[in-house]
Amino acid sequence: MYKIKKLIEKYTNEIIIERNKKNTKTNGSMGELLWDGFSQQSTNIKFGHVIEKSFNDIIPEDYRLPLTHIYLTGKTTQTQLDIIFRKENTVYYFESKNNINLDTEKMPACLDKISRVKDCLEELYPQCFVVAKIFTARFSNVQDISKKFFKNGLTSDKVIGYNDFFDIVGETHVNEEDWHKIIRGVSEHIATA
Repeated sequence: MYKIKKLIEKYTNEIIIERNKKNTKTNGSMGELLWDGFSQQSTNIKFGHVIEKSFNDIIPEDYRLPLTHIYLTGKTTQTQLDIIFRKENTVYYFESKNNINLDTEKMPACLDKISRVKDCLEELYPQCFVVAKIFTARFSNVQDISKKFFKNGLTSDKVIGYNDFFDIVGETHVNEEDWHKIIRGVSEHIATA
């Protein structure tokens, strides 16, 4: 039985290696890190919610804002905010994008939402500077993001990575290898739950 197990593992690994050689296109989503780019969308969405909640919990208690939803100008329904907090005289709002590719065709609508939320926050907090960006747990910092993702209106000044976020809230950086281990552990638990 042991020999067959080893053979199955060997041939499975060979298939994965072959598939990865053919699939050299990088998509920028968390699925690329977690499942070699292949995953069920429902698992990606669950993982995105876990990341969002976790990063909100990292924010120090005295930075947190009670605001979780906001009415945008001209809208009759509330808009959900992913990550929002205030540090000194700066309000930070981050739209969490972890379950989609950064270069998605939905990016213009996302950037429009961020701009509109920023306008509302500037009205609510006129004494504060407002920073409004896309947050991705896929990349450590903005310098790690390939230029090919900067399209559909996304520019380097409109996005931050996980270590950029840690800098703002005063947390220790996580090296890339450890980060991959952390998110893979979480993703495996979500995928089997």
